[in-house]
Amino acid sequence: MITVISYMKVIPPGNKNPQKPMIIRNFIEGVNRCGDKGLVTSSKQIIEADVAVIQGFVHKSSKNTPHLNLRKNIFENQIRKGKRCIIVDSSLFLWKDPAQLRGYLRYGYDGIFPGTAEYCNVHPDPERWKKISKDLNIELKPWRLNQKEGHILLCCQRDGGWSMDGKGVQEWIKETVTQIRMHTKRTILIRFHPGDKNTTTHRHVLAQWMKGDPTTFSDIFISQTKSLQEDFHTAHSLVGHNSSPTCASVIEGIPTFLTDASRAQASTVAHHQFNEIEDHKSFDRQLFVERLAQMHWTLEEVKNGQCWLHMRKWATKSASSTSQPA
Repeated sequence: MITVISYMKVIPPGNKNPQKPMIIRNFIEGVNRCGDKGLVTSSKQIIEADVAVIQGFVHKSSKNTPHLNLRKNIFENQIRKGKRCIIVDSSLFLWKDPAQLRGYLRYGYDGIFPGTAEYCNVHPDPERWKKISKDLNIELKPWRLNQKEGHILLCCQRDGGWSMDGKGVQEWIKETVTQIRMHTKRTILIRFHPGDKNTTTHRHVLAQWMKGDPTTFSDIFISQTKSLQEDFHTAHSLVGHNSSPTCASVIEGIPTFLTDASRAQASTVAHHQFNEIEDHKSFDRQLFVERLAQMHWTLEEVKNGQCWLHMRKWATKSASSTSQPA
């Protein structure tokens, strides 16, 4: 019997999203339905278990708050003792389900980046992708290779967010545009993260760059659309750091470029060098989407034990040693 503990206090205080406590309760209900021993705790004390479950993650630059400190302590305790920690993170299909009406979330052990997380998806069930593609009306579209027209869509992440590893958005834009301009004069459309509170400052700084260095910072515009899909319509290619829009663009058939390929979920199906921005390659994406689908589960699938029944095979460190991609 495997013991699983899930912590309510990792949820931010004052949370008004009913989905977050459901993540905690549903997972443990699913564990118990499978015959293992699951417990939900509202304590901040660490309880020893084979597997701990936390909603959200923590990183080295996280704020010093009680719920984030608890996530950190839980995670570090599990890793230190050779145990596992399941991290529940946002869906990589948000562009098709922005309100998460279907309830799909991402479940993995011990991390959230490729190379650090175990997503139990090396040998995915193809039916999983078929189900999710039908549920969310997602189609694996043909590649748009080397189109004459179209803009380069630059998708920014949250300013100074943990997935940027401390790098500011302005620094990333300047470095990335400078590298792109070494290979193309194509129009660049910048899309700021909807949760970035510093976009007004970013716009002002960008205007200064355009005045000071019009050679590099010419034909650059800022997206005014609310929908990512609107910016996809006429995109020649997309450039991102490591975030979920790069998975969306790959599925939509838009040649995609990564500036942090080692931590990007789309690494195996995207370009890593800007010298290919006008000379696109084609990537086989079938295994990619199947692996992507295998790491996503609905709250109902978690509650009925379907998610845990799959993931429990990786519940020990020894099980994970043979499950990494070749």
